[in-house]
Amino acid sequence: MASTDLHSSDPLSPQPGICPPSPIIRVPEAEIYSGHQSMAFDFDEGNLHAMEGSDSSEVSNIADEEDSEDDIIQAPIDSFNDDEMISTPGFDEQAYYQSKDECKGAVQAYAASQGFAAVIRRSKRKKPTKTHKEGRELIQYSCIFGDEYRCTRGDSFKDVRIRTIQTVKNGCPFAAVAWEMAEAEVKEHGGDKCWTWKVVNASHNHPPVANIGIALLRRASRTPEAKELINTLIDSRTPFPSIISTMSQRFPTVMLTSEDLHRLAFRRRADLRAGSSASAACIRQLVSNDELHRPFVNTRDELIGLVYTKRTARALIHRFPEVLFFDCTYKTNLYRMPMLHIVGSTSTGMTYTAGVILMLRETTNWYTQALNSFFELVGKPDVKVVITDRDPALINALMSVLPKAYRFSCFWHLQENVKSNIRPCFVDEENIVMAVSNFCKAWVRYCVHAKSDEQLEEGYRKMEELYPGQKYARAISYIRGLDEIKERFVHAYINKQLHFGQTGNSRLEGQHATLKKSIDTKYGDLLLVIGSLSTYFDQQWLKILKRIELERTRCATHIPSTFVRVCSFLLSVLFVIVLI
Repeated sequence: MASTDLHSSDPLSPQPGICPPSPIIRVPEAEIYSGHQSMAFDFDEGNLHAMEGSDSSEVSNIADEEDSEDDIIQAPIDSFNDDEMISTPGFDEQAYYQSKDECKGAVQAYAASQGFAAVIRRSKRKKPTKTHKEGRELIQYSCIFGDEYRCTRGDSFKDVRIRTIQTVKNGCPFAAVAWEMAEAEVKEHGGDKCWTWKVVNASHNHPPVANIGIALLRRASRTPEAKELINTLIDSRTPFPSIISTMSQRFPTVMLTSEDLHRLAFRRRADLRAGSSASAACIRQLVSNDELHRPFVNTRDELIGLVYTKRTARALIHRFPEVLFFDCTYKTNLYRMPMLHIVGSTSTGMTYTAGVILMLRETTNWYTQALNSFFELVGKPDVKVVITDRDPALINALMSVLPKAYRFSCFWHLQENVKSNIRPCFVDEENIVMAVSNFCKAWVRYCVHAKSDEQLEEGYRKMEELYPGQKYARAISYIRGLDEIKERFVHAYINKQLHFGQTGNSRLEGQHATLKKSIDTKYGDLLLVIGSLSTYFDQQWLKILKRIELERTRCATHIPSTFVRVCSFLLSVLFVIVLI
């Protein structure tokens, strides 16, 4: 694999020492992936600025027309068959309110009490006067099912859009109007209440709808305490079904659906971004939380890599540093950057993630720069053994960064390579899979488990006796060629190191799956990925602490017979020594 010079003029190559702690990072996300566009809707709590299928001109705050108040109140409404109408009681008692929001709440409360929902259809201001320099505001409300579907992209797209097949817009004639009263009317009603409203048409052409079926009513049902709990659960990456279950138990009156949670999560991420890119927001959040990280930027101050871990993981890697696993995993982020996953194992048999590194390329220089940055953050532990696949770039980088650590090759990957290379020698066999498996079993028995170089050579001769002739020459030649790396997998060499029985990357592959499950998507931006990893590290720390505490408090209920025999033997030897 070609390497990249760190000092080259390539703008995408990492620059040594350019690891600014500040979050001033500019990332051209449009160049990396141009498919994501900002959603063109706004779900404010208690207010719906844009309805499905509505034209933006209908909800503008200021209209250019100069219609009078009577024109809005007496606005013509399409006729409907009286037999299909479902009338609701009119609002006879006129009330007055101090603000527009209070008046809007009264309109929506009235509609909700009748089993419907009212939304702003249009608003405008009258001509300015001396007392109202901006003009008195007039607001027309309609049923959420009012009006008809109109394609927001123009009539030319009307026949090709899927939404034309089905819409909630059925032309419901319900109408109400709210207006800001004149100065004389305000004085007449006490001088502090300047808004009022009334129902123009109380009829509907559809039956009442359950509150959970109307997004506006679902939003109105959320109390401030419920909103705070929802945001906390979203930030902790709690699955949406669990959030719905928790909310139904804690707040029975709160109505919540998975669609609502998707929208709230989108708004939550938008608030965290605060108008900046996801990458810049991520770095800013890491700096504000004082978390262990190291960004890589190019000469144009563009983020092209990131080292991330937590202090809990740093404590684990220093407590259990003997064996570390290194491997890259993919499909973890929107930018298609490979993620170097660093994993270790505890004394209780559990596996932990020590850190992750997002990189632009898998070259020796990239691996070296990334690993040096990682160990600068966590400190260099006393690593005895590192286990990798046969990636030469990663192996060369580890030789430079951890020269004292003994390097193992993952035996599972090695065996798979053997199977794929010797398979042509067994094409004539009736059961190819069984024949290849038997060859590998013999190779492991006679060669891999050899306890000395003499036994290894004797194993090769045994394999030549079991598989003689030109037919199997390629298979025998391939396993003999592995002598170049025999120090990484033959037991005569690896058993001299303290590896606790770890000779493959099976633990690491399992951690890959667990880590991807916590991220939950392969299209997440950097803010989402790092947020998910932060929760993942916290949960990992709690699980390991719980397991360690359990091991400390548990008592053995059965002593193995082998242990009893060894203890008896040692006691007898000690007794003889004392007697002598």
